[in-house]
Amino acid sequence: MYATPLPGNSSYSVGLSETVGVRDDGTFIDPAAIRSLDERAREYVTRALPGLHPEPRDFLHCWVTDLPWSEDGVAVWEAGSVFFVAGHNLFKQAPALGRALARAATGGGLAADLTPAARLGEALR
Repeated sequence: MYATPLPGNSSYSVGLSETVGVRDDGTFIDPAAIRSLDERAREYVTRALPGLHPEPRDFLHCWVTDLPWSEDGVAVWEAGSVFFVAGHNLFKQAPALGRALARAATGGGLAADLTPAARLGEALR
């Protein structure tokens, strides 16, 4: 579980770091599994965050991208003047990744350790 205040501190985002299977068209393989995760999040809020209303105001189901070299992998691809970022839990790297992308977008070049060839996040052998 994770919880974080949203801007203005009037709402919290609460979620689980678990996944459910999806088909190629984006539909859930087992729709009951996502409902179970939603219920577990409500139960967590009731138990661990008293004072917050456990009924969600909204739902956001996030897609997780596992790169071939690691489920924690991160990489940036460059196509002309466009940069594409993929990886899991990118919010953890948001400040450093944001600065690196801003530098690349303003002509400073993409750091070599962010390219797919660097295989960032791969376990050391």
